[in-house]
Amino acid sequence: MCEQGGWECHFLPVSSCHVEDTRTGNRIDYDHKLAIRMRGHKPYQVDLLAWRGILADYLMRPNPLMLQKIQELKVAASWPMKTSEKVLALHIRRGDRMVTRRPVSVAQYLDATYEMLQRSVFHFVFLCTENDEVAATVEKAFQGDSRFLGVGLLFDRAETRNSVENSRVLEVSHSKAVKQHAQTAIANLLLMSSTSHMVCGFGSHYARLA
Repeated sequence: MCEQGGWECHFLPVSSCHVEDTRTGNRIDYDHKLAIRMRGHKPYQVDLLAWRGILADYLMRPNPLMLQKIQELKVAASWPMKTSEKVLALHIRRGDRMVTRRPVSVAQYLDATYEMLQRSVFHFVFLCTENDEVAATVEKAFQGDSRFLGVGLLFDRAETRNSVENSRVLEVSHSKAVKQHAQTAIANLLLMSSTSHMVCGFGSHYARLA
């Protein structure tokens, strides 16, 4: 278990190098098999946004503890076992965003989701949000709106993530709750990034990172 928090509480070490490797005369072997390839393009042909994605993908490699958390979330959300069943991620942020600016309505997110369903075949939509009311609204739409007929909704109904402000309060007196909050948020993020397409607002750093 992770007791002190920090990067390696959730991810693999950034490097396996040691202090001795930096000393004069020591040599670090380079494995050319690790060279980055992206959709057949050579490294110099990939734009800056793609390189940021490649870097984030490497830095955020989940450790065994996080892999276990991801698996638990998959089970709770009834994630499909067949890789042939495509999943569309839907991220609807609320939390502190409700205070700083007027949020995009759930109806607009659902319209955008339907547009994506028209463009390609998706068997499931994975909902990622920290707001119970949003979850209830989306779930009701998938149950009664003919636009989403035959498309499954993936969502962990037992999950209760809090807003940024609530997290600051938790950090003072409930360190265990903060760790659980972080684990769930990261697990959601990594699941979102594993899908082929996303519906999200780019005003959210969380969505942009995914």
